[in-house]
Formats: sequence, structure tokens, C-alpha cells
Amino acid sequence: MRRLAVRPALVAPTWMAVAVVVAVTAACGGSRRTDADFAALYTAQAGGGVASYATQAPNAAAGTGAGGGSALSGSSGVPGAPAGAVASAPVGGVSSGGAVASSSAPGRAAAAGPASAGSTGASASGTPIRLATVGVMTGPIGGALANIMVAAQVWAAKVNSEGGIRGHAVQLFIADDGSDPAKHVALVKQMVEEKHVVAFVDQVDVFTGQAAVPYLEQQRVPVVGGSGGSPWFNTSPMYFPQMANDTVLADTFAGEMASIGKPQGLTKIAIVYCAEVQGCANATRPEAFQKRGLDPVYTAKVSLGQPDYTAQCLSARNAGAQMVFMGLDGQGVQRLADDCANIGYKPLFGHTAQGTALAELNRPSLEGTAVGAPTAPWFTPQVPAVAQFMSAMSRFAPGVTPDGAAIQGWTGGQLLEAALLAAPDPTTSSGILQGLWSIKGNDLGGLTYPISFRQGAPNNAESEQGCWWIVRIQGGRFVSPDGGQRHCA
Repeated sequence: MRRLAVRPALVAPTWMAVAVVVAVTAACGGSRRTDADFAALYTAQAGGGVASYATQAPNAAAGTGAGGGSALSGSSGVPGAPAGAVASAPVGGVSSGGAVASSSAPGRAAAAGPASAGSTGASASGTPIRLATVGVMTGPIGGALANIMVAAQVWAAKVNSEGGIRGHAVQLFIADDGSDPAKHVALVKQMVEEKHVVAFVDQVDVFTGQAAVPYLEQQRVPVVGGSGGSPWFNTSPMYFPQMANDTVLADTFAGEMASIGKPQGLTKIAIVYCAEVQGCANATRPEAFQKRGLDPVYTAKVSLGQPDYTAQCLSARNAGAQMVFMGLDGQGVQRLADDCANIGYKPLFGHTAQGTALAELNRPSLEGTAVGAPTAPWFTPQVPAVAQFMSAMSRFAPGVTPDGAAIQGWTGGQLLEAALLAAPDPTTSSGILQGLWSIKGNDLGGLTYPISFRQGAPNNAESEQGCWWIVRIQGGRFVSPDGGQRHCA
């Protein structure tokens, strides 16, 4: 068996909006290939903020495949690249897939239509399924939600390693909109009109997505899965949430805090949420906590860039808050908890799963914290659908530690996969829409609430439930005391 030869595509000398494809070629001595046949690729090149990922599934007959990835960091890391461009990095990220046997994806059993993907050495010779993710990938929000996009790439790599979807490879384009609504719309149009994208997956478009809603509704191109805080996912018929979203997400967080706090006699709660994103306010609305029998005694809107939260800690303590729920990114969560500890205030803290950070585990101020999880916990292999996620992350993104954002991105990919398997034609927007509308009561193997969509609905939030999974920080670990059970009001 020869070693892989990696051939980077030519990159335009200027930062024009071009897709970059990295080809991986392997010749095998037998008909079966293993993970060792595929080098780790994390090689998205900056090109106007657009990168191409997983252009072709491995083909057992020809022995070829293609892949790419994206490096997410606070800056592009590429000399001369515009702010927000996708960075280039040689190792440590998403790998192209090897053709190995694996179990079917969650939701497959409930989906109609043939499912040839999943067989060892399957060939994806049909028209590619062109997908894209456009959103913010830098700054505090981009950093907090980065693993949503990484998990989308992992999902695409796994699908392609199994022969694609019904013989069609997945091609995933990724673009950073730099938190600019005008740029977001331009990139979305580029994806549809130039890249011929037929659906978007796992849009992290918290600052910018609203601007593209009219265009996507006019073109009837679906968006499947997001970060949870974008109101348009609950108001547009072209947006399909994979978990509780927007105001319904507040029911998830409130349910988590009530289920942990009330048995301890804790009912008074303070709510601190970010000012940068409207979804932060919607997802932490006091009414949801009141509905769960809690008493919001203090609320505060703060900036994610705020260096000190002592004033908010003092106000929450003076208001008698026994719990503090934080709608902040991971760094903000840590700063607020530390500032409260510095004045001797140690309430029961809670925060969103999207804001999880490994550094929390080493902070005494966050011991016992409740994590509001709108999907199954990312570390519970006793849930088969989560075990599959953990395996895929380990295999295709060995340098990435799974977190609450990653499992949400994976869930978005699983929802789209269920639709693709049920679609009359998974390579067209109209076919994918038909597949989405056929989904009835599918919880994707326990990853989310039972999702149902229907054709003609004014939006796709009809079946949304504010379900939650109990996650806490205990002894330097994220734990689920009840083994990843779903709770719904």
C-alpha cells in the first residue's frame, strides 16, 4: 500500500471568493481500506472566506477521495487574508473518511427510501449533494460555537466514508461572514447561484442570518440545524431547527435549573445574558423560569467583552438570588463565576450547553454548575446515538474535544441525513424539502425531542419542545447523573 499523496489545489493570488479543494489519492492493495489509509486533513485554504470540504466520497473501485476542513481560531492566521477568513492549518482537525463498516445513523430507520450508505467500500458515483454552512467563525461568539461547524464536517466525512447518501457524495462548503449581514447575504447567494448548493446545514448565523431569510424563502432553499438562538428558525418555513430554539430554548434552560434547584429548596434566580445577540435575551426570558416555579429576582444584560462582572454579582446577591443562570460564552461564564467568588458569593450557577468550555472544569467557582443541554449530553456513550457521535469525532477530528456545541452540530447533520434518505431526490432543494416534510416524531435516536415537520406550515416550530438533559460539573468532569435521560415538561 502506498502512502497518501496530498495535492493542494491552486489558490488564487488575491483573496477572491473561490472554493479550494484538496485532493487525497490512495492506492490500496485490497478491496477494503481502513482509517490508517487516510491522513489527517485540516487544510481549508482561505479564499474569500470560502472553503470546500469532502468533495467526493471514497471510491473503492478507483481508490480516490477528496477532503478538506477548516481551522477555527480568533483570526484567520493567513498572511494577507481578510478578517474572518477560514484559516489554514496542517493537522489536528477533521480527517477525510476511510471506508469502514459502521452502524446506521440515528433516524435512518424512521426515514423512507433506500439507504445504501453505510456499506463497506460503497461507491458514491451519483451527482454530489452540495451543502454549505455560512456564519460567524471568529470572535467570542464564533469561538463559542466553532464546534458546531466542526461537527458538520465530521458528519460529512462519516457519510462519505460510507459511500455517501444513496450513492451521492456530500460536498460541504464553509464560509465566514465576519458578522456582517451584507456579506452573509452575498455569501449565501454565491453558494446557491455559483456553487449550486441545495441546502444549508448548521448555520451559525446569530448576527447575520435574518438578512438572508427573504432570499432563501424566495429560492426555497432549506436551512437545517443552527445554534439555537436565532429567531428566524422559529418563524420561517425554510428553516428547520434540530433542537429547541429561540424562546423555546428558554424552556430547556428553565427546566434544567428547576429540576436541580427546587429539590434543594432553591427558587430565587438571577439571569445574566449577553447584549450582542437577540437570541441571548429570547433564550433566557424570565417567563420560562417562572413557568417552572422559579422566581427571577434579578436580570441583567451585559457585554461578552465586559472585563468585570462584579457589579452584577453584587446585585444578584443583594436581590437574594440563590441561583444565577448565564446566557454567555465560555469565557464570560468563567469571569462571572470568578468575580462572584471573589466577593464570597457562591450561588448555584447554570449556563447554556453552547457555552461549555474545558477550562470550566478546573475552576472551583464553577463546581456544581448546571449546564442547560437541549440535546443529549455529548459524553454519554450509553445513548447509542451519542456513542456514534463520539466515535465519529474521535475518528475524523481527533484533535477536537467534543462539547455541547459539537453535539448540536452533529444533531443538525443527523436531521439533514434523515431528510436526505427520505427525499425523492437528495440532490435538489425541492427533494430535500419533501424529505424534511416527511419527518414525523423522529428524535434521531434520542439526540433531541421528537421532531415533526409538515408541508404548508408557516414555520417549523410546531413540534418544538423545551426538553432538557441534566448535565453538571462535578469533580472536574461533566457528568449526567441520570445517564443522559431526556426530560420534557
